[in-house]
Amino acid sequence: MVKSHFYFKPLHQNSVYNFGSIFVYQNMLQITVIMKKQFLSLLFLIVSITMYAQVSLKGTIIEQSSNKPMQYVPVALMKGETPVKSIISAEDGSFKLDKIDIGSYTLKISFMGYTTINKKITISGKNPHVDLGSVFLADDARALKEVEVVAQAPQVKFEPDKKVFSVDQTMAASGGSATDVLQNIPSVSVDNSGNVSLRNNSNVVIWINGKPAGLTDDNQGEVLDQMPAGSIQSVELITNPSAKYSAEGSAGIINLVMKEDRKAGIFGNVSSGLIYPAKGKLGENEGANINFTAGKFDGYVTLGFRNYNYGTDATVNRYYYNSSNMLRYTLYQQSKQRNDLEGFMTRYGVNYHPDRKNTIGISGFVISGSRDGTNNLDYLKDSAATTLSDYYRTNTSNNHRTGGNTVLEHSLQLDKKTELNSSLSYSFFNSDADATYIQGVNQGVASTLNQKQKTTGNNKSAELKSDFSKKFHEKNKLETGLDIALQDKTSTSNSLNFEDSTYQSMPLLYNDYEYKSQVYSLYGTYSTSINKLSIQTGVRGEYIVIDNSTNGVNASTKKYLKPFPSVFLSYSLPNKNEIQLNYTRRINLAKGRQLNSYKDVSDSTNISYGNPDLKPEYLNSFELNHIKTWDKNTLSSSLYFHSTENVIQQVSFLNQGVLNTTYMNVSRSESTGLEIIYQNSMARFMNFTTTLNMYYRKLLFSNLTLSDGQTIPVNGSDNFSWTARLIANFLFSKTLSGQLSGNYISPQAINQGQSEKQYYMDLGLKKTLFKRKLTLALTVQDVFHTRKTVNTTSSTKFEQYYEAVPLGPTCRFTVSYNFGTNNEKKKKNNKKNNLEDNNTNDDNSSEEF
Repeated sequence: MVKSHFYFKPLHQNSVYNFGSIFVYQNMLQITVIMKKQFLSLLFLIVSITMYAQVSLKGTIIEQSSNKPMQYVPVALMKGETPVKSIISAEDGSFKLDKIDIGSYTLKISFMGYTTINKKITISGKNPHVDLGSVFLADDARALKEVEVVAQAPQVKFEPDKKVFSVDQTMAASGGSATDVLQNIPSVSVDNSGNVSLRNNSNVVIWINGKPAGLTDDNQGEVLDQMPAGSIQSVELITNPSAKYSAEGSAGIINLVMKEDRKAGIFGNVSSGLIYPAKGKLGENEGANINFTAGKFDGYVTLGFRNYNYGTDATVNRYYYNSSNMLRYTLYQQSKQRNDLEGFMTRYGVNYHPDRKNTIGISGFVISGSRDGTNNLDYLKDSAATTLSDYYRTNTSNNHRTGGNTVLEHSLQLDKKTELNSSLSYSFFNSDADATYIQGVNQGVASTLNQKQKTTGNNKSAELKSDFSKKFHEKNKLETGLDIALQDKTSTSNSLNFEDSTYQSMPLLYNDYEYKSQVYSLYGTYSTSINKLSIQTGVRGEYIVIDNSTNGVNASTKKYLKPFPSVFLSYSLPNKNEIQLNYTRRINLAKGRQLNSYKDVSDSTNISYGNPDLKPEYLNSFELNHIKTWDKNTLSSSLYFHSTENVIQQVSFLNQGVLNTTYMNVSRSESTGLEIIYQNSMARFMNFTTTLNMYYRKLLFSNLTLSDGQTIPVNGSDNFSWTARLIANFLFSKTLSGQLSGNYISPQAINQGQSEKQYYMDLGLKKTLFKRKLTLALTVQDVFHTRKTVNTTSSTKFEQYYEAVPLGPTCRFTVSYNFGTNNEKKKKNNKKNNLEDNNTNDDNSSEEF
């Protein structure tokens, strides 16, 4: 082809157009345009792929049994055995992993006490924002039952502000009471009188389902003894409560979470058992529990009856000195106390769910019981091996108590981020006691007497509570609320002396005591997180009014307006480590027997009474917590420091040769402690929970002046002591399990003296039959009969040695049977990628996103 050239005169005289060049230029221009379009398309594709490669993955972790969000759950995106991305869930259970590359991964969600989720997923880049919806974690024990894997469920679960101990994993749950359960909870101790302590501090508040339920120092022993252990799901220890909680109780809060299973259908269990205390009478325990769900209603009824006998032998040696510190005489006392307890308790609850946003419920319990006892005392008073007097005293008592608690609740879920919970509760506890004291002479000089005493008590309380929470974005949350708590308590005691063939009133021993308290509270907390740091700050304001009077006189009104701040910091470290630092200020109000000036003369050689002039204790508490989690082990350590003002203690002194015991504000104390809890699942058939609590306490010196001018020195003291507890669970087969619990308490300082070491061991066996419908349980408490209380006390002019020994081991054998139809279907989430049905140890299926 011959290329032709054509020329023409252009508009511009110096320009010449070449039509052949134009043809080539036009083709090049077309090619350039096409290449530009292809380049832009390629660039758009690259940008799109890059944008879609930066995939985010989010979801919300929900506890399957309670349907509540779970905080601080480790979430990891694994590439083989290597974590590519990891995070812990927020307070509302949400989590989000950003900047995920395209590829195949395993999503691992694990939390101690729950079944680990291992879910294979593929990120393809189709969706830049993947929402898994709700991810349900099932309790380990439930999951193990479903997949028929032989393993032991953990004893304890660690949560940010509390430790949760499973009662189902405690053999005391078989035929025992709430008292038996608490005796097997780490850091909790219960003495022979039923007094509960947490970390060696008796100023602890006991709640039921997150509310006080009217339990006080005067009635909690009776209520806990009558509450069947089998009705308790778990025990929560809140050692440093935030401003959201009541500021009362310097040791913290023990919350008993009751069973409220809400599976569809009608189901429950019945139980029957025998209780045999060594050297005592054969007792029994009976129980029944029925749960139901019908449409928008669900509810439960629990019945429990206990009848048993127990006793204690005690020795008291008291040495009296003159002003020259020379021994004047010695009083030896032997006592044999025997008690018969019978109690009935029923729990009930009904919830109505009119729609998804509202839940209305009513729940409560009623108790009725009696405690009859005898206490035979022998006294020997001598001087220089010469008997001055030898006499006896017999005390008999008949006590009857009734009480109950009712709670009306309403929960409103305004939206996914806003919630309002309100409750109104009312409690009543009435007691009626008759006692007779007869004293006679064996040898020497001593008085004889025949006295009667009748005591009645009434305790009423009411509480109105409302809590509002609002979440802003994903990391910020505001909580506010109000709380009004009212209490009215009366106690009347009338004593009679047998004279001239008739009982005559003793005006000097008459007592009519009334105590009223009003507590008005407002609180606010704000939570946020910055990367791996979580922060919660709050303050609670309480206006407290206390009125108390004795016999219509000595009336006093005390008012307190105090702020109680709290700060909680939490930082997530690599490799499943968590560090928490918190501070709270709390109060311990004097109450009950501490304020009542009534004189207890059941022991004529040791008269005890309260002090209406007591001031509240104030506590500043600091805690540094660390939690380290492995696949099969968890280590929790807590370093704590408590500084207490106006410490309330029992003080003993001699008054006209008779020992008097009362309560006084003695000084200021400081306590430092380290608590370590190590949970080790050595194998599927065995796990251990070991607790070690070491603490150092320092009490500053003070001089106390009595109303008669007598000065009592309270010596400054410091003491290091420790406690250790081991709970070992064994699974011998799919249907046979066992538990061993060992406890040791070192010598420790007490009021004006020291208590000696204490140690004991409990054993238990459990056998299930007929697909776990029938359960046989055998438990033995204090196997080697070593659980005794020994202490020594002293002050000016006297020294005392005290020893109390229970009669021996207590054996319980219980049979329980589960019944009913359970038509529960697994919950379904409307979201296509819901992970509820993937709660297995290993899910080999894969989902693509």
